[in-house]
This record gives sequence, C-alpha cells and structure tokens, in this order.
Amino acid sequence: MRPSQLRPIHKCTYVDPGQEQYLRATAEQLREKKDEDIHEWPEPGYDFATGLRRKPMSSTTFDLSRKTLEESTEDDEMRGRSMAMAAALAVGVSMPAAAIHVEMSPGFAATVPRNEAVADPVWPDNGVAQRELGDGTNWLEDLFVEHVGDEWTAWAVMRPPNGQTVGKAIDFFSGKVLDVTGDFDSQYVESFVDSEGVEHKQTLDRVFHFKDPRPGGRVLGVDFGASELTVPRGKKPSIDLTTYRRESEGGTVAWSKVPMYRCVSCPLGCWDAFFGTALDLRDGTMLVTGGRYVFRLRADDFSPVGKAPGLHVFDEAEVQRAIEDAKARQVNDVFGDVLKALHLD
Repeated sequence: MRPSQLRPIHKCTYVDPGQEQYLRATAEQLREKKDEDIHEWPEPGYDFATGLRRKPMSSTTFDLSRKTLEESTEDDEMRGRSMAMAAALAVGVSMPAAAIHVEMSPGFAATVPRNEAVADPVWPDNGVAQRELGDGTNWLEDLFVEHVGDEWTAWAVMRPPNGQTVGKAIDFFSGKVLDVTGDFDSQYVESFVDSEGVEHKQTLDRVFHFKDPRPGGRVLGVDFGASELTVPRGKKPSIDLTTYRRESEGGTVAWSKVPMYRCVSCPLGCWDAFFGTALDLRDGTMLVTGGRYVFRLRADDFSPVGKAPGLHVFDEAEVQRAIEDAKARQVNDVFGDVLKALHLD
C-alpha cells in the first residue's frame, strides 16, 4: 500500500524529496567532473575536518573501500547515488521533525547546479485543470517534469498493481497516456521507459519542488499539514477532512481551504480532502494528486487553473459552520448533512 493509503494509521516525518533531488544533482556533477588530482578514496575513519584518522565510532560506521577513478563508470554511478542518499538521510537525522517539511528557499534553490541559459517553462493555458486515470485503486502520486529540447512535459505516474510490471503515465497538459516500465519499487519515481523504448526522466535544468505522499509539508507557501476537521457519521467511522492554508508574511492566515473530491477507493464511495503529492510548476501554480485525479491549482487562492469538475474547494469556515449547524440540530449522520449543505449530496 502507498503511504497515502496508510495515513489514518501511520504518520511520520521524512526527508524532503526536493532536497534529495538537489543532492542527487550535486553528486552527479561531482561524479562527472572526475578530478584527475584524486586517485583514491580516504581510508575508513578519515576526518575531513582535521585530516587525521579517528577511531571507528561503532559497528554501523560506513566502510568506504578504496576505489580509483579508473574503475568502471557503473560503480562510480552507484557511488554517486549512495553519496546523495546518505547525505539525504543525514539531513533527516540532524533536523528536528518540525523543520523537515520546508519549502526550498530561493537561496537554497540557487545553489543547485543548472544551465543558466534554460528559462523557466511556460505551461500552456488550455483551460484544463484536471486529469484522471484508472479507477482510484492505484493513486497517481509520482510527479516530475521532463525537459527535452524546447519541450517541457509534466508527468504523473501510476505504479502498476502488485504482481504487475507495467504502469501508466499521463502528460498533464496534453492528456496523452503511456504504458510504462521502470523502477517502481523506489520511493520516488523519477524516470520511466515507454512502450517504444524511449526513456523519460526528470530534468536537472531546474528544480521543481516535489512533496511526497506522506502528510505535511509546504509547496509554494501552502501548508499541507494544517489541522483536520473530524465529521461524525453516526454508527459509521467518522470522516477527517484535511485543511490547507496559506499564511501572510505577518503570520496571519490568509486563507484556509477544504478541497473535496469523490474517493472511489474509500469505503462506500465517500468524499475525501487529502492530496497525496504536489509539484511546484514554478509559475505560481502546482499539480496535486488525490486518488485517480491530478489537479492544477493556483498557490494564491487554491483555485483550479481551468475546468476541474471533479474538485470542489470550500472555505474552511463554511464547512465548519455546516458541521456545527448539524451538531446543533443533533443530526445523527453529520457528514451526510454537511454534504447536503455544500450541495454535494
């Protein structure tokens, strides 16, 4: 099961994949540079700060074997990836839980190696703010941007069901759907191969901040870890509606929204308000995923950038009033009454 499907049971902190992307890009450039002055890795226990050997800390200390740059490039690539992942894990260990969910600052993003001649993409204004794929059993949760020549593509990837090897990918702006294969066991799908053998992978020309499926985090200043509204359903389990908010520079809440879409995989076809992942498109808009849907929303007010018939966005205060009104009338199924008040019944 994907993390988003386990959210009522398990919530945990994580390393921001945006930082991981930066670390991977840095490691990749270090690998390609192949400095001729470096011939081998330091022995285990070498202290880079003092230049002295130190005693092994514990049995878990990394054992860095000697390796020359003349050895296979495949080993070099694996080493570069290990460096990036180890650094990402170190970031997660050293930072407090409350600080892990952060949006990359402009200064941090500016340190990412990239081609300065490449301009930010200009996404088409085609009036489409919603795409959907599948029946909602498997979520469209992996998002990345591909840049080839002058063409920019925003992909949403649906991993294959258990026991299968072929997944689906949809180009958000064109709606084109591909059968794809790839490393679907990885935490973050950043590339795939289509049925014609063409590889599609995320660009390193620009950093597109990605929020993974676990609850919390910020994208374009929007807090994905705001409080939830618990709505009783009588004898049935209650519904938790996730709220999303944006704060002004003074710390006051500029707005707080409750997005709702029908969740096919939820019990009895209930409505849900949880977005699993999000991707900053670098133009003031973002892609968010929920169930079989991918929506494009504006960061300034969380409204769809075009038509999105499957999505309904309400002010939190409006939903809260409907909940309190149903409770005051001692309605048994508060959630059902709220749906009527919001014209979603």
